[in-house]
Amino acid sequence: MKLNITRTILIVFTVLTLALAACSSQGATPTSSAAAEAQGATSSVFADPVSIVDSVSYTDSGGYYHVAGAVQNNSDIDITNVQLTLEVKDASGKSLLQDTSGNSVDSLAITPFFTVLTPGEVSPFDYYMDTKSGTPASYNLSVTGHAQGSTTRANVVVSNVQTFTDNLGTTYIVGELVNQGSTAAQVKTLSGALVDASGKVLAANNSLNLVEYLGPSGSANNTDRGPFEIAIDGPVSNVANFVTYVEANTTDTESQVPVDITYTNGYTDAMGGYHLVGTVTNKSNTSIHFAIQGGLYAADKTVLDANYVFVGPMASGTTLPFDIAIWSVVDYVASAAEKVSSYTMQVDPSWVNTEPAPLDNLTASNVTTTTKSGNEWDFTGQVTNDSSDALDSEDVYIGIYDAQGNLIGATSTVISPTGDSIATGSTDSFSAYVSLAPSVDLSILSYKITVIGVRH
Repeated sequence: MKLNITRTILIVFTVLTLALAACSSQGATPTSSAAAEAQGATSSVFADPVSIVDSVSYTDSGGYYHVAGAVQNNSDIDITNVQLTLEVKDASGKSLLQDTSGNSVDSLAITPFFTVLTPGEVSPFDYYMDTKSGTPASYNLSVTGHAQGSTTRANVVVSNVQTFTDNLGTTYIVGELVNQGSTAAQVKTLSGALVDASGKVLAANNSLNLVEYLGPSGSANNTDRGPFEIAIDGPVSNVANFVTYVEANTTDTESQVPVDITYTNGYTDAMGGYHLVGTVTNKSNTSIHFAIQGGLYAADKTVLDANYVFVGPMASGTTLPFDIAIWSVVDYVASAAEKVSSYTMQVDPSWVNTEPAPLDNLTASNVTTTTKSGNEWDFTGQVTNDSSDALDSEDVYIGIYDAQGNLIGATSTVISPTGDSIATGSTDSFSAYVSLAPSVDLSILSYKITVIGVRH
């Protein structure tokens, strides 16, 4: 994700299209029962079980060269482990590809975003590379691998969706995933593509900003839905529409995360950054760490932005403050920020992990605070590991409170070891800052610092 200093946003409202047309089984020939069994009991053989239906190349605003497109399952069976072989060459025919060790190679294997393609399904793909080794002049793609898979799709749809395109050409598709099925759903991948008037893929990406577990339709606390964001690098020409692709499977596991999230306030700081502030209490009987997914909505229920913050590990029964900040859309689009009417906050069970090792309560010392223009409050201090064990990190949480003791802001930072661990008796420094609402009088505020020693 790119951090823009200034952004001029073009808001593009489009009608969501999700047309995944199943191709006919061209070239199908009967097989013997033995051959069918060898192929996983499929009733026919397809000359091209997987095909590349679109491919394109472009260079984004950061100078990265992309090869994007889509593949389709043309067979009547589920297919997994789809592999594409990519070649990228300069004008002289020299390969510009490198392996993970930086060695020049003739080709690389890439994969589409979907892990399994059901019959007729389409999945986009995107490969990007820097151009330090040369200017790409051509590319070649071919399907070189696949295997039979198996999956049961869930009835998950995209709702309340819209797009924003910034001055760097990055397009953000924001919306909500909704499980309309009677069983829980696990979202394997969510991806999006920008397409031209004919539906050809021009650019694509997958999302890392989403709720992956969705409860059955009608679940309490609206856990059958969650906001998402897909960021697609640009600029991209001739965009007429966008498409979203959801790979979600049914699951028998119904998960509830034993945490309580309390919203305290939301505000825009002097720099235009939006903050969603609250507290979270661990109601489970073990230490856990997790992410809180936040969503911002307009009055018409369309999603304006989605974002998350990691919290923990935190011990059973403890409460910590949090601030979901650095939003991709509302921080840079005044018109979007002005439309914020409601919010959601939820913990995705897919992102919850237990922490088997005991946690240590530590103390911050020699804390100094400095105020800066724009209602920024800076903190510096030290933490001494006075536990009996070496630590992997020391997590610092700072809550900001008004004169009535209400939480109005929060920030956090992590002290990491300079070596393998933080030794017993070691003293290390930390610094953190929080940007508060311009109307807040810093002179009447107080703060509380919580430090957690983490060992694995």
